Amino acid sequence: MALPGGVIVRLPPNWDHDRALNWARSQGVPLGGVVAGLPGTYRIPTDPGLVALRKAKALRKDPDVRAAFPDWWRQATRR
Repeated sequence: MALPGGVIVRLPPNWDHDRALNWARSQGVPLGGVVAGLPGTYRIPTDPGLVALRKAKALRKDPDVRAAFPDWWRQATRR
C-alpha cells in the first residue's frame, strides 16, 4: 500500500454539487471528481504521503463529513 495523494470524502448524499463545492471552499480544499456509483462521495486532490493522511484525519473532524480516508494505492495481485 502507498499514499500517492488524494482523499476520498463522503458528504451527505442529499447535498447537490453546489453545496459540496461550497463546503470544499469553506475547508480550503479543491473539490475533485465524484466517485462513480457513490452519491455524495468526492476525491479531493492532495500532495502524496503523510499530507494525504493528515488531511483525511482533519476532514473527519467536520460534522458534515460522513467519512474521509486517504486514496490508498494497492498493488493488484492474482489469487
